[in-house]
Amino acid sequence: MDWYMESYSFGLVFKSIANLAGLLAAFLVLLQILLVSRAKWLEGFFGLDKLSRWHHIFGFLIPVFIIVHPVLLVVGASMIGKTRPWAQFMGYVNYYEGVPAAAVSFLLFLLLIGLSVLIVYKKLKYETWYFTHVFMYAAVLLAMGHQFSVGSDLQAGWPRYYWMGLYIFTFANLVIYRFWRPAYQSIKHAFRVQKVVVENQDCVSIYIAGRGLNGFKVKPGQFFIMRFLDKHRWWQAHPFSLSCAPNGQYLRITVKNLGDYTSRMRELRPGTRVVVDGPHGVFTPDQAITSKYLLIAGGIGLTPLMSMAQELAKENQDVIFLRGARTQQDLILTHELNEIFKQSPNSRHDVLSHDEAWLGERGVIDLEKIERLAPDLRQRDIYVCGPSIMMKNILHALKQAGVPKRQIHFEKFSL
Repeated sequence: MDWYMESYSFGLVFKSIANLAGLLAAFLVLLQILLVSRAKWLEGFFGLDKLSRWHHIFGFLIPVFIIVHPVLLVVGASMIGKTRPWAQFMGYVNYYEGVPAAAVSFLLFLLLIGLSVLIVYKKLKYETWYFTHVFMYAAVLLAMGHQFSVGSDLQAGWPRYYWMGLYIFTFANLVIYRFWRPAYQSIKHAFRVQKVVVENQDCVSIYIAGRGLNGFKVKPGQFFIMRFLDKHRWWQAHPFSLSCAPNGQYLRITVKNLGDYTSRMRELRPGTRVVVDGPHGVFTPDQAITSKYLLIAGGIGLTPLMSMAQELAKENQDVIFLRGARTQQDLILTHELNEIFKQSPNSRHDVLSHDEAWLGERGVIDLEKIERLAPDLRQRDIYVCGPSIMMKNILHALKQAGVPKRQIHFEKFSL
């Protein structure tokens, strides 16, 4: 009898933990969907790249709750009813409404967890990452039914309506901001490729025209998620930063060949329709708390900083621009930079790391160069964009230099 009571008590504890894990899993999954819904009200506070980083972090926590919930529920119920776990599981599947769909959802989540691990460690294509999230929506919808039909905490009263409200709120944001808004503004402005300009062997600039762009609100430094509607690209959407200041005539993105998708961008034809989602991002001059700027770009990280430099030049702002690259052949949009800084040529510096013929600054952008070329850096707002390793080193250098954290702004090229 003592053994039975002890087993019964442990069973109750396991079921309670399982119920809590289920609620936490559901809440965090809904939070995940909200984080990637591109809701403007949420992005305005944090920025899309920061929301995406939180999304990645929560992605490591959710699998724990998703696995703990069914395992402890079955084990706990089998201890209470003195049945075998497999028989208990089949009893749930056969006799409880919504549980078969939840079992399929569980298998889908396990598949998504496995794919996510592969994506992180094997660096699979962006498209693979994107389509795993489509399956996540299906898994959530499949699991939702059993939460209300058999969930002991949600059978009636305010908890039931609270969770219904969470689901409605989350999916409403997803539909409005992820699907309806991009479709509406793309139809309204009729975005089309105007021309494609080859900048060098690896980079092209794509000019996108449309109706009423004077009324299309965008800030320098922001980016778009674009879908080009031709036979090669209609099923893929990728993020691209604006590479020129807003002008009311066209949007320009400058793309570097970094893989299968970007390697074929020069094949885009004028007239190709474009679905434009955005603008996104808070990596803009609006973040500045001083009246002076230091812009540090590396590689294709030049693009958002180029749009900022053009806009700040129009306003006669005090700007120092540092650009890092490997060789002279890797430098792009140089003519435009020369035009921006023609009144203050000493405010722009190119730093090349692998060009023996280069007579200017050599090596990489490090603390020594930053302090020498921008001696008043602690009185400036500093914007950094470039490859991950470069940004890591520069952000560390700025911290060493004692630059206040709130004066350092950066954007990572990943979602």
